[in-house]
Amino acid sequence: MIISKTERCDRIFAAIFDVLVFLFMAMIKCPSCGLEVEYEGNKFRPFCSERCNLIDLGAWIDEEYAVPAENEPVSEEDLDMIERSIKERGEAW
Repeated sequence: MIISKTERCDRIFAAIFDVLVFLFMAMIKCPSCGLEVEYEGNKFRPFCSERCNLIDLGAWIDEEYAVPAENEPVSEEDLDMIERSIKERGEAW
């Protein structure tokens, strides 16, 4: 099937329009309560409300969430490097 340049441009613009409509009218789920809300224009995004925003903030403050990390013991070489760095910065100040 052969498509004219005009028809191809019309299809491209239609596709771009569809993407823009999706981006501006996108519905997202609140990470706290799961309620679907509009993303655009929501001052509490990605949350649905100030309440859900504060609930999430409180969970972080109460350390209910944590970023996983592996704690490795500090070697003597690392300690020496840290001490040298502190001394060098102390002289520069």
